[in-house]
Amino acid sequence: MKREILQKDEFTLQRLTPYLVSKKVQMVEVNMEPVSYRASAVFYPHGDRLIIFSKGDHLELLQRGREEDLIQFLGKQYNYPGKQLTDSEKEEKLRAVGLEADWRTYCVSRETLTLMESMPDVPLAGIAEIRKIIEQYEERWAPYLLEGDRASPNLRQRVYERSDYIRRYDPIRMAIEHKALTEEKLLSTVFVGGKSVCVRVMAPDAHLMPTLAAVDKQAALREIGRRLDLLGIEDMRLIRNLELCEYTFGYTRVSALPLVEREKTKGNKVEMPVRLNLFGRTDSGQGYARHPIYCIKQENEAFYVKLKEKAVVEWLRVNGINVDLGTPPISLGGKLIEDFPASTFSRFLDDYRKEKSVTRAPYPYVYTLLHTIAHQLIGIMSELSGLDLGSFGEHLFVPDTAFLVYRRGTTMDLGNLSSMWRNYTDPVYGNQVLEKMVRPENLRCGSETICQMRGGACPDCILLPETSCLTRNELLSRSVLTGRGSPSWDDQITPLSEGFYEVSRRLATAS
Repeated sequence: MKREILQKDEFTLQRLTPYLVSKKVQMVEVNMEPVSYRASAVFYPHGDRLIIFSKGDHLELLQRGREEDLIQFLGKQYNYPGKQLTDSEKEEKLRAVGLEADWRTYCVSRETLTLMESMPDVPLAGIAEIRKIIEQYEERWAPYLLEGDRASPNLRQRVYERSDYIRRYDPIRMAIEHKALTEEKLLSTVFVGGKSVCVRVMAPDAHLMPTLAAVDKQAALREIGRRLDLLGIEDMRLIRNLELCEYTFGYTRVSALPLVEREKTKGNKVEMPVRLNLFGRTDSGQGYARHPIYCIKQENEAFYVKLKEKAVVEWLRVNGINVDLGTPPISLGGKLIEDFPASTFSRFLDDYRKEKSVTRAPYPYVYTLLHTIAHQLIGIMSELSGLDLGSFGEHLFVPDTAFLVYRRGTTMDLGNLSSMWRNYTDPVYGNQVLEKMVRPENLRCGSETICQMRGGACPDCILLPETSCLTRNELLSRSVLTGRGSPSWDDQITPLSEGFYEVSRRLATAS
């Protein structure tokens, strides 16, 4: 029986009628998707997460109108060439603006720092304080000592077009956040509750190292260092009291993506829109109602990991992804920002969900590398700490080849990550976390052949709950670590020649 059309769209019917009569188009009936009775009211939450910084000095560079300052910051951060002034030239320029006394203090501080660094058993806090004074002078004098433009045309273009980038994938924001994290956490000498805010795993404090004899402690640190080299890791630290904010502004049913493909009448596949629902309005206390945004602030432990830039560049090279860093060479991070493929890094990474759809290029491969190692580390930490996979989160800093893995949760942090590291440290293996990462069998999958054919990422190996993953489990592949196969989105038929761990082992053995 024909259904009566209750709401006619006269304009659309007039435009479609000639095509229907000539049978150039086919009528397809599309009904609303049924929702399982088991689905909760908030089935696919939508939101984001961000690191909370107490100082906004560097974050202010992201504001509109600060583009030139941002360009100079990135140029300095990633070693873009610029004319280097001699000390006498600097002194002359500073004397011209009445800062001769500051220059003399700066020179004394620089000599003091050199002396302190050459002396054994000097407190790290004292060295950090002198270094901070020197950096403050250099930042204050930057406008007077700036010679030439420390940027390439491509870098300048990226800075001015970044307003169109998706925030969580913006490499320039990542660079700024990494600098802020470095100053506030990684180089911090602050103690909270009698514990240092940041501790290197190669220089652990009493809370990160079990009670061992001096000879066993040295053996454990030696084995930890050896495994870090084999993994291509330059630096690994425990951060205590990492502050984060997670917020949720709405939800969808049926799918987390804006479009879902369904097979309808006569086998036709139709892309159907998915409705984004905001949370119900609540009284704002100002005489009108607003849609709420639910925020959760948390303060938990995290592990910071930075890969060796040399190993990453070599891994890209052996797999035919050449990165021209110029002469004199700039840092890899600058080149990654220049080559950022903004058109493919959409909100839902649509291109990376399709097979053979993206050209093999440096940025997506470095992103996939960092993301995959982060998931591998989360899986091992979940196994050893007793926390479930959904209790972890991640944050990537692609230009700096670094990432964070942290505990998610609003309950009191009981030191699960530091306790795990301490409990699994021993003089034979160094630490079981790193030992498990090094061992090749821990990168195998129960569905190995099928998983490899589909890009090297499945629930049986490195996928996480979607709420814990930055990309809802896109841009992941074990192939970047093992060298077997290639990511599903890579448009080349040729598999990768070597995995990152193979390259880092080769470099570690050669050194």
